[in-house]
Amino acid sequence: MGSRFGIHVILLAAGCFPALPAHAQRDVTLLRVQSPFYEEFRGEGPRFSSGNFLLGLRLGDPSPTFSPEALRVALRSPPRTGRLCLGVASRDGGYTAEALYAVGARVSGLAGFEFPSAHLDMLSRYAGQQVAVLVRDTGDCNATEFGTVLPAMDAPLERGTVLHAYINAPAERSAISLGSVGGRPPLAGTCRPDPGVSSVAFQSICSVTLPEALAAGTYQLHVTVREGLRPRTVDFAVRFDPP
Repeated sequence: MGSRFGIHVILLAAGCFPALPAHAQRDVTLLRVQSPFYEEFRGEGPRFSSGNFLLGLRLGDPSPTFSPEALRVALRSPPRTGRLCLGVASRDGGYTAEALYAVGARVSGLAGFEFPSAHLDMLSRYAGQQVAVLVRDTGDCNATEFGTVLPAMDAPLERGTVLHAYINAPAERSAISLGSVGGRPPLAGTCRPDPGVSSVAFQSICSVTLPEALAAGTYQLHVTVREGLRPRTVDFAVRFDPP
């Protein structure tokens, strides 16, 4: 079956903030893989590419070096489907991973992800910003419905006032905004390229600076990509929870 990353699943063995208190950094629930854990390291083979606009969403800057063990997601209450789909894709298209995680009814606060990778040494060679992480509230990673997106974060957590979207389009043709923030006009973001970096899975990172205190809730992330002379906008539901 296909997936949101355009890959196939195979068996290898998810108030206000942004200041995060110290106790929230310590109390982390580890989510266990429910579906087969898929990963593929392509080496010198064909690179991964996707037809999706949004490949990842992070709150705050990623760690200098990518580490799956540091990934976190904030949950005030369990997701609607009771499951989270985690997708990971390196910018150069050399690595992808995807798995579905069960979320218990009592999970509240910060959650991390079991990540039984056979390529942790290779992953540590990637800079954090060169890896897109996408966490979705969906009961099936292959579902037609995209699901609500929950921003991923990296530990240790301090302040995360900037939302980073990993976009599969050139920066000069891309734009993002976050709508319905406190009844104010949409918050416009900026998109930047990264010259000299192999861009296959995603081509640019677009960022939106959030208010100092963002109320918990679901917001619309508007991603606009200019295709030829016409812009095309796709909206993604994004859930923000305090830890």
